[in-house]
Amino acid sequence: MALFEKMKDSLTIAGQEVAQKTKNATEGVRISNLIKANERMIEKLTYQVGLQCVKNHMQETGSEYESLFAEIRRLRSENQVYQEELRRATAVKVCPQCGVGNKMTSKFCIGCGAPLPAQEAEGPAGGKRCPKCGTMNDEDASFCVECGTPMPAVEKPAVEKPEMPQPGAEIMGDGPAPEIQEPMVEEALAPEAPEAPAAGYTCRNCGTPLEDDMLFCINCGTKRE
Repeated sequence: MALFEKMKDSLTIAGQEVAQKTKNATEGVRISNLIKANERMIEKLTYQVGLQCVKNHMQETGSEYESLFAEIRRLRSENQVYQEELRRATAVKVCPQCGVGNKMTSKFCIGCGAPLPAQEAEGPAGGKRCPKCGTMNDEDASFCVECGTPMPAVEKPAVEKPEMPQPGAEIMGDGPAPEIQEPMVEEALAPEAPEAPAAGYTCRNCGTPLEDDMLFCINCGTKRE
């Protein structure tokens, strides 16, 4: 009988120990979760503090964060340029007849050949307009970037050569005549002509280069053979 009582007491003590360990483990997990939740909140608050600091002190000079602010301004300027490039790269002119997207400079749809709404093509300020397709090109372009048409050359102002003294002219003064050197005039170098578009499909009507997926000419609307 005493043996059974002792075994009962041992089992009771063991059960209490297991229960206590389980309770401690549960409490430990709860506290760990609270710590992690607070750390996440600290990160969010720190991020908000950083945003407010950049907003309120970005233009200040002499700050210990001046180099960081300068880098932020530089990255923001780059993003503005990239956003404009992205806008131009993804801009399409939708055909009102078939809904196919075309280049902004296209005059006819590449899917069905229907005329597209006229729109002023964007180009570099002060550039040269192609006499054939109207695309704006750089000032030094020799061929149109859209259709390959040769561009008219831009006349450059002539460099005036200063007048030189006539041979044998007397020079007033007691010392020897100073040696007069003829100023060097740099010759204007003609810009190198960019490579013409790669040979491929061309419109049989106007000669405009066509891409593989174009069924109609973007310049005159002629169907490709």
